[in-house]
Amino acid sequence: MKATRIRSITLTILSFVIGISIIVCFLHPKTEMGKVIEHYKKENNQEKLKAARYLIENIPGHFSYDSTYIHEYRPVIEKIYSLRERGLSIEVIKKQVNPLMDSLIAIYPLSNVYSTKESDLTAIKSERLISNIDQAFESYYCNPFKDSILFDDFFEYILPYRVQNGYCLENWRQYFTDNYAFRDKHDFLNVHQLCDSLLYNFKDVKIGWEVANQFPYIKLDDYLKSLMTHCPQKCWFNCLILRSFGIPAAIDFVPACRVHEMGHEWNVLKLKDGLYPFEPFWEDSIRYLKAFYTRKKIHPKIGPIQFPKIYRKTYKMCISELLNHSVNSGEEIPPFFQNPFIKDVTEEYFKTFTIESPILKDTKKVDYLYACVMGYNQTWVPVDYGEIKKAKVVYFSPKVYQCFTPKVYHF
Repeated sequence: MKATRIRSITLTILSFVIGISIIVCFLHPKTEMGKVIEHYKKENNQEKLKAARYLIENIPGHFSYDSTYIHEYRPVIEKIYSLRERGLSIEVIKKQVNPLMDSLIAIYPLSNVYSTKESDLTAIKSERLISNIDQAFESYYCNPFKDSILFDDFFEYILPYRVQNGYCLENWRQYFTDNYAFRDKHDFLNVHQLCDSLLYNFKDVKIGWEVANQFPYIKLDDYLKSLMTHCPQKCWFNCLILRSFGIPAAIDFVPACRVHEMGHEWNVLKLKDGLYPFEPFWEDSIRYLKAFYTRKKIHPKIGPIQFPKIYRKTYKMCISELLNHSVNSGEEIPPFFQNPFIKDVTEEYFKTFTIESPILKDTKKVDYLYACVMGYNQTWVPVDYGEIKKAKVVYFSPKVYQCFTPKVYHF
């Protein structure tokens, strides 16, 4: 089992490394990726050429789940849509929809969807990538508030053709600009008003706790019909609509904390003058949350918030020190830290410190320990890691005034 686990981690990272190496071959002028590069070379557009290289260099590791079997579950979405149109309550919808979802899963296992991944490196066509780049630049330069955005942030928070892995490749930019464009964006006083006006279109979207929880939302059309999901899907959706109009948006999250035992996700605007986090579902009374998330204010609904660590989902590959160590040494690490498309952004929210703690037990078999907090069902959830040095463990950026317990990881 241990050998299998180490092999799994190594193969995961090797697939990225090999993917990066294969890009050299994929950049031949006759390949799909090569056609994109040649297109912008012929245009002599250095900005778009740089953007194309950025997307292509970070494609390895990105994927869509297989959508072949999605139609088998579509009666669930049609049922939700029909009941919502009639104005029925979530409780009524739940009672009618959940048995249907359960019966379909019994016939068509969800493994049919999640067991097959289609790599973007081989799936994406040059026309789609070129269209995405052109539309991203158009949205950025047509944004009357582009001066409030760092161009480097454009690359990570507007340009990418996908927000996160698993979702199908779709032309979401075209959908939103065709259906939600404003006659005159100059009517808004700042980027926050523009952002709120876009999100307000979906203020009636509700948190669909326990309503077809297992439905595989991997296509935009299914979400638009249901409009009843959880924070992760709504965060993804918000990024799509905001990025379509040249607004840099991202998804930040905490793996676990006191008020969110199963973790929590929210959106952020990434602007020159700072970071603006907001809840994915519309709140008239509370829009921006940084004062609550940094504990400068007490949240009026859930009380004091104490996040131990905060991470951000990225398109760019972020190989951490821990992940690199795992590949080179074979040391087992928790699945959470095997994801190369997240980065630690705790310092954007709080002042952090390097903390050293003596080790009282023998840990010769491992080089890293994990700072854990209590999560769902009384389980310890690793949220940070520290390197063992001279009988001490060193954590580099945990949140202060937070209680952690150090743990060794063994699979």
